[in-house]
Amino acid sequence: MMRMFTLFQLAILGLLCAQNLASAQSYINYTLLNQFERDSIGEMVGFQVDNGVYVYRITYEMIDYEGRLDTASGLLVIPDIAKDNYPVVSYQHGTSNTFNDVPSKRGTGYWESLGYGGSGFISCAADYQHMGVDRGRDFPTYLHSKTEALSAIYLLLACRDVSEELGTPWNDFLFISGYSQGGHAAASVHREIQENWTDEFQVTASAPMSGPYALSTVFKDIILSDEEYVGAGFVAWVILSYEHIYGNLYEQLDDVFRPGYIPAIEAFENGEASLTEISVIIALELLVTHGGIFVKYMFHNHVIEELDQDPNHPINLALEDNDVHSWSPDAPVRLYYCNADEIVPFQNALFTEATMNNLGAEDVSAQSINPGLGHGACATPAIIESISFFSSFLPVLPVEEYDKTLVFRIYPNPTYSALWVETTSETDKAEFKIMDLQGRTLKYGVLKAESIPLHTLNPGLYILEVLTNDARGVTTFVIGQ
Repeated sequence: MMRMFTLFQLAILGLLCAQNLASAQSYINYTLLNQFERDSIGEMVGFQVDNGVYVYRITYEMIDYEGRLDTASGLLVIPDIAKDNYPVVSYQHGTSNTFNDVPSKRGTGYWESLGYGGSGFISCAADYQHMGVDRGRDFPTYLHSKTEALSAIYLLLACRDVSEELGTPWNDFLFISGYSQGGHAAASVHREIQENWTDEFQVTASAPMSGPYALSTVFKDIILSDEEYVGAGFVAWVILSYEHIYGNLYEQLDDVFRPGYIPAIEAFENGEASLTEISVIIALELLVTHGGIFVKYMFHNHVIEELDQDPNHPINLALEDNDVHSWSPDAPVRLYYCNADEIVPFQNALFTEATMNNLGAEDVSAQSINPGLGHGACATPAIIESISFFSSFLPVLPVEEYDKTLVFRIYPNPTYSALWVETTSETDKAEFKIMDLQGRTLKYGVLKAESIPLHTLNPGLYILEVLTNDARGVTTFVIGQ
Protein backbone atom coordinates (compact mmCIF):
# COMPACT_ATOMS: atom_id res chain seq x y z
CA MET A 1 0.00 0.00 0.00
CA MET A 2 2.81 2.40 0.88
CA ARG A 3 4.52 1.83 -2.51
CA MET A 4 1.25 2.49 -4.39
CA PHE A 5 0.77 5.72 -2.51
CA THR A 6 4.34 6.80 -3.28
CA LEU A 7 3.92 6.07 -6.99
CA PHE A 8 0.67 8.06 -6.96
CA GLN A 9 2.45 10.99 -5.35
CA LEU A 10 5.20 10.80 -7.95
CA ALA A 11 2.67 10.78 -10.77
CA ILE A 12 0.88 13.88 -9.39
CA LEU A 13 4.20 15.64 -8.81
CA GLY A 14 5.33 14.83 -12.34
CA LEU A 15 2.08 16.16 -13.79
CA LEU A 16 2.34 19.41 -11.83
CA CYS A 17 5.97 19.86 -12.83
CA ALA A 18 5.14 19.21 -16.46
CA GLN A 19 2.37 21.80 -16.43
CA ASN A 20 4.61 24.40 -14.82
CA LEU A 21 7.48 23.66 -17.20
CA ALA A 22 5.26 23.86 -20.28
CA SER A 23 4.01 27.30 -19.21
CA ALA A 24 7.47 28.67 -18.38
CA GLN A 25 10.41 29.36 -20.70
CA SER A 26 11.01 25.97 -22.23
CA TYR A 27 14.69 26.22 -23.14
CA ILE A 28 17.93 26.96 -21.30
CA ASN A 29 19.94 28.23 -24.26
CA TYR A 30 20.48 27.84 -27.99
CA THR A 31 23.53 28.17 -30.21
CA LEU A 32 23.90 28.65 -33.97
CA LEU A 33 26.00 25.73 -35.22
CA ASN A 34 25.97 26.17 -39.00
CA GLN A 35 24.41 27.84 -41.99
CA PHE A 36 24.17 25.82 -45.21
CA GLU A 37 23.29 26.84 -48.74
CA ARG A 38 20.88 24.69 -50.71
CA ASP A 39 23.50 22.97 -52.87
CA SER A 40 25.60 22.02 -49.84
CA ILE A 41 22.62 20.34 -48.21
CA GLY A 42 21.88 18.38 -51.37
CA GLU A 43 25.40 16.96 -51.36
CA MET A 44 25.10 15.89 -47.71
CA VAL A 45 21.62 14.36 -47.79
CA GLY A 46 21.80 12.66 -51.17
CA PHE A 47 18.84 14.40 -52.81
CA GLN A 48 18.10 17.88 -54.10
CA VAL A 49 16.38 20.30 -51.75
CA ASP A 50 14.64 23.64 -52.19
CA ASN A 51 16.42 26.03 -49.80
CA GLY A 52 19.29 26.56 -47.39
CA VAL A 53 19.03 26.31 -43.59
CA TYR A 54 20.21 27.65 -40.26
CA VAL A 55 21.16 24.96 -37.72
CA TYR A 56 20.91 25.42 -33.95
CA ARG A 57 21.64 23.33 -30.89
CA ILE A 58 19.10 23.73 -28.08
CA THR A 59 19.55 22.81 -24.43
CA TYR A 60 16.25 22.44 -22.59
CA GLU A 61 14.61 21.04 -19.48
CA MET A 62 12.23 18.08 -19.47
CA ILE A 63 10.24 15.98 -17.03
CA ASP A 64 11.17 12.33 -17.44
CA TYR A 65 9.02 9.20 -17.12
CA GLU A 66 9.48 9.16 -13.32
CA GLY A 67 8.52 12.83 -12.90
CA ARG A 68 12.12 14.02 -12.42
CA LEU A 69 13.42 17.28 -13.85
CA ASP A 70 16.34 16.74 -16.24
CA THR A 71 18.38 18.61 -18.84
CA ALA A 72 18.48 17.45 -22.46
CA SER A 73 19.63 18.66 -25.86
CA GLY A 74 18.52 18.56 -29.46
CA LEU A 75 18.71 20.09 -32.92
CA LEU A 76 16.64 22.85 -34.52
CA VAL A 77 16.85 23.44 -38.30
CA ILE A 78 15.17 26.52 -39.80
CA PRO A 79 14.76 27.15 -43.56
CA ASP A 80 16.45 30.28 -44.91
CA ILE A 81 13.39 31.28 -46.95
CA ALA A 82 11.22 34.18 -45.71
CA LYS A 83 7.65 33.10 -44.89
CA ASP A 84 4.92 34.23 -42.53
CA ASN A 85 5.00 30.84 -40.78
CA TYR A 86 6.39 27.34 -41.23
CA PRO A 87 5.30 23.70 -41.05
CA VAL A 88 7.23 21.56 -38.56
CA VAL A 89 8.70 18.05 -38.59
CA SER A 90 9.66 16.35 -35.33
CA TYR A 91 12.31 13.86 -36.42
CA GLN A 92 13.46 10.96 -34.21
CA HIS A 93 16.95 9.65 -34.92
CA GLY A 94 18.02 6.05 -35.38
CA THR A 95 20.20 3.94 -33.10
CA SER A 96 23.36 5.72 -31.98
CA ASN A 97 26.73 4.01 -32.16
CA THR A 98 27.94 5.85 -29.05
CA PHE A 99 26.09 7.93 -26.47
CA ASN A 100 27.28 11.13 -28.17
CA ASP A 101 26.34 10.04 -31.69
CA VAL A 102 23.32 12.36 -31.82
CA PRO A 103 21.80 15.09 -34.02
CA SER A 104 23.06 18.11 -32.06
CA LYS A 105 26.62 16.77 -32.29
CA ARG A 106 26.35 16.25 -36.06
CA GLY A 107 25.87 12.51 -35.61
CA THR A 108 22.94 10.17 -36.22
CA GLY A 109 19.86 12.11 -37.34
CA TYR A 110 21.78 15.21 -38.43
CA TRP A 111 21.52 14.86 -42.21
CA GLU A 112 17.88 13.79 -42.06
CA SER A 113 17.05 16.96 -40.12
CA LEU A 114 18.87 19.01 -42.75
CA GLY A 115 16.85 17.26 -45.45
CA TYR A 116 13.55 18.26 -43.89
CA GLY A 117 14.79 21.79 -43.28
CA GLY A 118 16.01 22.06 -46.86
CA SER A 119 12.54 21.03 -48.02
CA GLY A 120 10.86 23.98 -46.33
CA PHE A 121 10.04 22.48 -42.91
CA ILE A 122 11.34 23.60 -39.55
CA SER A 123 12.77 20.38 -38.11
CA CYS A 124 13.43 19.43 -34.48
CA ALA A 125 15.42 16.34 -33.53
CA ALA A 126 15.91 15.31 -29.89
CA ASP A 127 19.18 13.69 -28.84
CA TYR A 128 17.08 11.59 -26.36
CA GLN A 129 17.47 11.82 -22.62
CA HIS A 130 20.94 11.07 -21.20
CA MET A 131 22.53 11.46 -24.64
CA GLY A 132 24.21 14.41 -26.32
CA VAL A 133 25.47 17.61 -24.70
CA ASP A 134 24.05 17.24 -21.18
CA ARG A 135 23.63 13.52 -20.92
CA GLY A 136 24.86 13.22 -17.32
CA ARG A 137 25.93 9.89 -15.89
CA ASP A 138 22.71 7.90 -16.25
CA PHE A 139 22.66 5.06 -18.73
CA PRO A 140 20.83 6.07 -21.94
CA THR A 141 17.58 4.18 -22.29
CA TYR A 142 16.92 2.42 -25.58
CA LEU A 143 13.56 1.66 -27.20
CA HIS A 144 11.82 3.02 -24.12
CA SER A 145 8.63 4.54 -25.47
CA LYS A 146 8.00 7.09 -22.72
CA THR A 147 11.55 8.45 -22.72
CA GLU A 148 11.57 8.81 -26.50
CA ALA A 149 8.23 10.59 -26.48
CA LEU A 150 8.98 13.02 -23.65
CA SER A 151 12.43 13.87 -25.03
CA ALA A 152 10.81 14.90 -28.32
CA ILE A 153 7.79 16.70 -26.88
CA TYR A 154 9.76 18.89 -24.50
CA LEU A 155 12.13 19.68 -27.36
CA LEU A 156 9.11 20.72 -29.45
CA LEU A 157 8.14 23.17 -26.70
CA ALA A 158 11.68 24.56 -26.74
CA CYS A 159 11.88 24.68 -30.54
CA ARG A 160 8.59 26.54 -30.75
CA ASP A 161 9.77 29.24 -28.34
CA VAL A 162 13.16 29.62 -30.02
CA SER A 163 11.55 29.77 -33.47
CA GLU A 164 9.23 32.53 -32.27
CA GLU A 165 12.19 34.45 -30.84
CA LEU A 166 14.06 34.11 -34.14
CA GLY A 167 11.09 35.47 -36.11
CA THR A 168 10.18 32.14 -37.74
CA PRO A 169 6.83 31.20 -36.14
CA TRP A 170 5.12 27.87 -36.72
CA ASN A 171 1.84 27.26 -38.47
CA ASP A 172 -0.62 24.50 -37.52
CA PHE A 173 1.04 21.70 -39.50
CA LEU A 174 2.99 19.34 -37.23
CA PHE A 175 4.46 16.15 -38.70
CA ILE A 176 6.31 13.35 -36.91
CA SER A 177 8.84 11.00 -38.45
CA GLY A 178 11.79 8.83 -37.53
CA TYR A 179 13.91 6.01 -38.90
CA SER A 180 14.95 2.68 -37.30
CA GLN A 181 14.86 3.29 -33.52
CA GLY A 182 13.44 6.62 -34.61
CA GLY A 183 10.53 4.80 -36.23
CA HIS A 184 9.66 3.33 -32.83
CA ALA A 185 10.17 6.76 -31.28
CA ALA A 186 7.98 8.47 -33.91
CA ALA A 187 5.07 6.16 -33.09
CA SER A 188 5.73 6.82 -29.39
CA VAL A 189 5.66 10.60 -29.87
CA HIS A 190 2.48 10.50 -31.96
CA ARG A 191 0.70 8.34 -29.39
CA GLU A 192 1.87 10.43 -26.42
CA ILE A 193 0.70 13.69 -28.02
CA GLN A 194 -2.66 12.19 -28.97
CA GLU A 195 -3.24 10.83 -25.47
CA ASN A 196 -1.76 13.54 -23.23
CA TRP A 197 -0.63 16.68 -25.06
CA THR A 198 -3.49 17.86 -27.28
CA ASP A 199 -3.63 21.17 -25.41
CA GLU A 200 -0.16 21.93 -26.83
CA PHE A 201 0.00 20.11 -30.18
CA GLN A 202 -2.16 18.55 -32.87
CA VAL A 203 -0.47 15.97 -35.12
CA THR A 204 -1.21 16.49 -38.81
CA ALA A 205 0.35 13.19 -39.92
CA SER A 206 3.22 10.87 -39.06
CA ALA A 207 5.64 8.66 -40.98
CA PRO A 208 7.44 6.08 -38.82
CA MET A 209 10.05 4.35 -40.99
CA SER A 210 11.65 0.90 -40.63
CA GLY A 211 11.00 0.77 -36.91
CA PRO A 212 10.69 -2.09 -34.38
CA TYR A 213 7.12 -1.30 -33.32
CA ALA A 214 6.12 -4.80 -32.17
CA LEU A 215 8.77 -5.59 -29.56
CA SER A 216 6.83 -8.29 -27.72
CA THR A 217 6.24 -10.27 -30.92
CA VAL A 218 8.49 -9.54 -33.91
CA PHE A 219 11.52 -8.46 -31.84
CA LYS A 220 11.14 -11.29 -29.34
CA ASP A 221 10.97 -13.74 -32.22
CA ILE A 222 14.48 -12.58 -33.21
CA ILE A 223 15.77 -13.50 -29.75
CA LEU A 224 14.14 -16.94 -29.84
CA SER A 225 14.87 -17.65 -33.49
CA ASP A 226 17.08 -20.37 -34.93
CA GLU A 227 18.02 -17.96 -37.73
CA GLU A 228 21.09 -15.72 -37.70
CA TYR A 229 20.75 -12.03 -36.83
CA VAL A 230 23.51 -9.45 -37.26
CA GLY A 231 22.16 -7.05 -34.62
CA ALA A 232 23.30 -8.78 -31.43
CA GLY A 233 24.42 -5.47 -29.95
CA PHE A 234 20.89 -4.06 -30.28
CA VAL A 235 19.52 -6.98 -28.28
CA ALA A 236 22.07 -6.42 -25.52
CA TRP A 237 21.24 -2.69 -25.32
CA VAL A 238 17.52 -3.42 -24.98
CA ILE A 239 18.11 -5.76 -22.03
CA LEU A 240 20.49 -3.30 -20.33
CA SER A 241 18.07 -0.47 -20.88
CA TYR A 242 15.05 -2.22 -19.44
CA GLU A 243 17.00 -3.32 -16.37
CA HIS A 244 17.97 0.32 -15.73
CA ILE A 245 14.32 1.36 -16.14
CA TYR A 246 12.35 -1.44 -14.45
CA GLY A 247 15.02 -2.85 -12.15
CA ASN A 248 13.67 -6.41 -12.12
CA LEU A 249 15.17 -8.17 -15.16
CA TYR A 250 18.22 -9.46 -13.30
CA GLU A 251 20.44 -8.92 -10.27
CA GLN A 252 23.67 -9.62 -12.14
CA LEU A 253 24.34 -9.76 -15.87
CA ASP A 254 25.22 -13.43 -15.62
CA ASP A 255 21.67 -14.12 -14.45
CA VAL A 256 20.66 -13.53 -18.08
CA PHE A 257 23.73 -13.64 -20.33
CA ARG A 258 26.31 -16.39 -20.72
CA PRO A 259 29.77 -15.51 -19.35
CA GLY A 260 31.51 -15.20 -22.73
CA TYR A 261 29.43 -12.18 -23.71
CA ILE A 262 29.44 -10.25 -20.45
CA PRO A 263 32.78 -8.36 -20.80
CA ALA A 264 31.68 -6.76 -24.09
CA ILE A 265 28.23 -5.90 -22.73
CA GLU A 266 29.74 -4.36 -19.58
CA ALA A 267 32.16 -2.31 -21.70
CA PHE A 268 29.24 -0.87 -23.64
CA GLU A 269 27.26 -0.16 -20.49
CA ASN A 270 30.23 1.74 -19.05
CA GLY A 271 30.73 3.76 -22.24
CA GLU A 272 34.05 2.05 -22.96
CA ALA A 273 33.00 0.44 -26.26
CA SER A 274 30.73 1.43 -29.12
CA LEU A 275 27.68 -0.49 -30.25
CA THR A 276 29.50 -1.56 -33.41
CA GLU A 277 32.46 -2.84 -31.40
CA ILE A 278 30.41 -5.01 -29.07
CA SER A 279 28.25 -6.26 -31.95
CA VAL A 280 31.40 -7.51 -33.69
CA ILE A 281 32.78 -9.08 -30.50
CA ILE A 282 29.51 -10.85 -29.74
CA ALA A 283 29.11 -11.99 -33.35
CA LEU A 284 32.61 -13.48 -33.42
CA GLU A 285 32.01 -15.29 -30.13
CA LEU A 286 28.73 -16.70 -31.44
CA LEU A 287 30.40 -17.80 -34.69
CA VAL A 288 33.19 -19.57 -32.85
CA THR A 289 31.04 -21.27 -30.21
CA HIS A 290 27.81 -21.92 -32.12
CA GLY A 291 28.72 -21.72 -35.82
CA GLY A 292 26.54 -18.69 -36.56
CA ILE A 293 25.20 -15.43 -35.17
CA PHE A 294 22.28 -16.96 -33.29
CA VAL A 295 21.48 -14.36 -30.63
CA LYS A 296 19.57 -16.77 -28.41
CA TYR A 297 22.91 -18.32 -27.45
CA MET A 298 23.89 -15.06 -25.75
CA PHE A 299 21.36 -16.04 -23.10
CA HIS A 300 21.25 -18.93 -20.67
CA ASN A 301 19.00 -21.79 -21.81
CA HIS A 302 16.57 -21.28 -18.92
CA VAL A 303 16.11 -17.62 -19.90
CA ILE A 304 15.18 -18.56 -23.47
CA GLU A 305 12.75 -21.22 -22.17
CA GLU A 306 11.12 -18.73 -19.78
CA LEU A 307 10.80 -16.06 -22.50
CA ASP A 308 9.10 -18.60 -24.72
CA GLN A 309 6.74 -20.04 -22.11
CA ASP A 310 6.10 -17.40 -19.43
CA PRO A 311 4.23 -14.27 -20.64
CA ASN A 312 4.80 -12.69 -17.22
CA HIS A 313 8.58 -12.95 -17.35
CA PRO A 314 10.03 -9.47 -16.60
CA ILE A 315 11.66 -9.25 -20.03
CA ASN A 316 8.36 -10.12 -21.74
CA LEU A 317 6.51 -7.54 -19.66
CA ALA A 318 9.10 -4.87 -20.44
CA LEU A 319 8.92 -5.58 -24.17
CA GLU A 320 5.12 -5.45 -24.08
CA ASP A 321 5.18 -2.18 -22.12
CA ASN A 322 7.15 -0.60 -24.97
CA ASP A 323 5.12 -1.91 -27.90
CA VAL A 324 3.88 0.96 -30.07
CA HIS A 325 1.79 -0.94 -32.61
CA SER A 326 -1.41 -1.51 -30.63
CA TRP A 327 -3.28 1.82 -30.63
CA SER A 328 -5.51 3.78 -33.02
CA PRO A 329 -4.02 7.00 -34.46
CA ASP A 330 -6.45 9.83 -35.19
CA ALA A 331 -4.13 11.39 -37.79
CA PRO A 332 -2.91 9.72 -41.01
CA VAL A 333 0.10 7.39 -40.66
CA ARG A 334 2.43 5.96 -43.30
CA LEU A 335 4.68 3.10 -42.20
CA TYR A 336 7.52 3.04 -44.74
CA TYR A 337 9.78 -0.01 -45.02
CA CYS A 338 12.03 -2.00 -47.34
CA ASN A 339 11.53 -5.74 -47.80
CA ALA A 340 15.21 -6.71 -47.62
CA ASP A 341 15.78 -5.05 -44.23
CA GLU A 342 18.23 -7.26 -42.32
CA ILE A 343 18.11 -5.24 -39.06
CA VAL A 344 14.43 -4.44 -38.51
CA PRO A 345 12.16 -7.05 -40.14
CA PHE A 346 9.60 -5.42 -42.42
CA GLN A 347 6.90 -7.54 -40.77
CA ASN A 348 6.90 -4.86 -38.05
CA ALA A 349 5.19 -2.46 -40.46
CA LEU A 350 2.67 -4.99 -41.75
CA PHE A 351 1.75 -6.20 -38.26
CA THR A 352 1.37 -2.61 -37.04
CA GLU A 353 -0.79 -1.64 -40.02
CA ALA A 354 -3.10 -4.60 -39.43
CA THR A 355 -3.34 -4.01 -35.67
CA MET A 356 -4.04 -0.28 -35.95
CA ASN A 357 -6.67 -0.78 -38.64
CA ASN A 358 -8.36 -3.51 -36.58
CA LEU A 359 -8.54 -1.03 -33.70
CA GLY A 360 -10.40 1.45 -35.91
CA ALA A 361 -7.69 3.71 -37.36
CA GLU A 362 -9.04 5.52 -40.43
CA ASP A 363 -5.85 6.20 -42.39
CA VAL A 364 -2.92 3.90 -41.61
CA SER A 365 -0.97 2.30 -44.43
CA ALA A 366 2.27 0.31 -44.59
CA GLN A 367 4.13 1.05 -47.82
CA SER A 368 7.20 -0.65 -49.27
CA ILE A 369 9.82 1.78 -50.54
CA ASN A 370 11.90 -0.81 -52.40
CA PRO A 371 11.75 -4.62 -52.17
CA GLY A 372 15.50 -5.01 -52.71
CA LEU A 373 16.96 -2.49 -50.24
CA GLY A 374 18.42 -3.30 -46.84
CA HIS A 375 18.20 -1.24 -43.67
CA GLY A 376 20.89 1.33 -44.40
CA ALA A 377 20.06 1.86 -48.06
CA CYS A 378 16.36 2.29 -47.31
CA ALA A 379 16.83 5.44 -45.21
CA THR A 380 17.25 8.08 -47.94
CA PRO A 381 14.35 7.00 -50.18
CA ALA A 382 12.16 6.65 -47.08
CA ILE A 383 12.98 10.21 -46.00
CA ILE A 384 12.19 11.45 -49.52
CA GLU A 385 8.86 9.61 -49.47
CA SER A 386 7.97 11.11 -46.09
CA ILE A 387 8.70 14.62 -47.38
CA SER A 388 6.33 14.06 -50.28
CA PHE A 389 3.67 12.66 -47.92
CA PHE A 390 3.94 15.61 -45.52
CA SER A 391 3.95 18.16 -48.35
CA SER A 392 0.61 16.83 -49.59
CA PHE A 393 -1.08 18.30 -46.48
CA LEU A 394 0.18 21.86 -46.97
CA PRO A 395 -2.44 24.35 -48.15
CA VAL A 396 -2.65 26.03 -51.53
CA LEU A 397 -1.36 29.59 -51.46
CA PRO A 398 -4.02 32.21 -52.31
CA VAL A 399 -4.34 33.08 -56.01
CA GLU A 400 -3.79 36.75 -56.78
CA GLU A 401 -5.00 38.76 -59.76
CA TYR A 402 -2.45 39.25 -62.56
CA ASP A 403 -2.49 41.63 -65.50
CA LYS A 404 -1.08 39.20 -68.07
CA THR A 405 -0.83 35.51 -68.86
CA LEU A 406 2.76 34.30 -68.62
CA VAL A 407 4.05 32.30 -71.58
CA PHE A 408 6.60 29.64 -70.69
CA ARG A 409 7.94 26.28 -71.86
CA ILE A 410 8.68 23.14 -69.85
CA TYR A 411 10.74 20.09 -70.76
CA PRO A 412 10.98 17.15 -70.74
CA ASN A 413 7.33 16.17 -70.36
CA PRO A 414 6.81 13.42 -69.26
CA THR A 415 9.81 13.68 -66.93
CA TYR A 416 11.35 11.45 -64.29
CA SER A 417 13.62 13.36 -61.94
CA ALA A 418 13.76 17.05 -62.96
CA LEU A 419 11.87 19.71 -64.91
CA TRP A 420 13.28 22.66 -66.86
CA VAL A 421 11.25 25.86 -67.18
CA GLU A 422 11.93 28.66 -69.71
CA THR A 423 9.89 31.88 -69.60
CA THR A 424 9.54 34.78 -72.05
CA SER A 425 9.33 37.29 -69.22
CA GLU A 426 11.96 40.02 -68.99
CA THR A 427 11.69 40.21 -65.22
CA ASP A 428 14.64 39.03 -63.16
CA LYS A 429 12.51 36.98 -60.79
CA ALA A 430 9.97 34.24 -61.36
CA GLU A 431 8.53 31.86 -58.79
CA PHE A 432 7.07 28.39 -59.27
CA LYS A 433 4.59 26.23 -57.41
CA ILE A 434 3.87 22.53 -58.02
CA MET A 435 0.47 21.22 -56.91
CA ASP A 436 -1.38 17.93 -57.01
CA LEU A 437 -4.80 17.65 -58.68
CA GLN A 438 -6.49 18.58 -55.39
CA GLY A 439 -4.64 21.90 -55.42
CA ARG A 440 -2.32 21.10 -52.52
CA THR A 441 1.13 22.68 -52.77
CA LEU A 442 3.91 20.09 -52.92
CA LYS A 443 6.92 22.23 -53.91
CA TYR A 444 7.59 25.92 -54.40
CA GLY A 445 10.56 28.22 -54.88
CA VAL A 446 12.34 30.71 -57.11
CA LEU A 447 13.13 29.73 -60.70
CA LYS A 448 16.85 29.71 -61.41
CA ALA A 449 19.00 28.77 -64.37
CA GLU A 450 18.72 25.10 -63.46
CA SER A 451 16.12 22.37 -63.31
CA ILE A 452 13.50 21.87 -60.59
CA PRO A 453 14.28 18.61 -58.74
CA LEU A 454 11.34 16.21 -58.53
CA HIS A 455 12.85 13.36 -56.50
CA THR A 456 10.39 13.80 -53.64
CA LEU A 457 7.30 13.41 -55.87
CA ASN A 458 5.62 10.17 -56.87
CA PRO A 459 4.77 9.28 -60.49
CA GLY A 460 1.59 11.00 -61.64
CA LEU A 461 0.00 14.15 -63.07
CA TYR A 462 0.86 17.53 -61.51
CA ILE A 463 0.01 21.22 -61.93
CA LEU A 464 2.79 23.78 -62.42
CA GLU A 465 2.14 27.47 -61.74
CA VAL A 466 4.77 30.12 -62.67
CA LEU A 467 4.47 33.67 -61.35
CA THR A 468 6.21 36.99 -62.01
CA ASN A 469 5.38 40.44 -60.68
CA ASP A 470 2.62 41.00 -63.26
CA ALA A 471 1.96 37.66 -64.97
CA ARG A 472 0.84 34.13 -64.21
CA GLY A 473 0.93 30.92 -66.20
CA VAL A 474 -0.32 27.39 -65.49
CA THR A 475 0.29 24.04 -67.15
CA THR A 476 0.39 20.35 -66.28
CA PHE A 477 3.18 17.79 -66.47
CA VAL A 478 3.65 14.08 -65.83
CA ILE A 479 6.23 12.25 -63.74
CA GLY A 480 6.69 8.82 -65.29
CA GLN A 481 7.31 5.47 -63.63
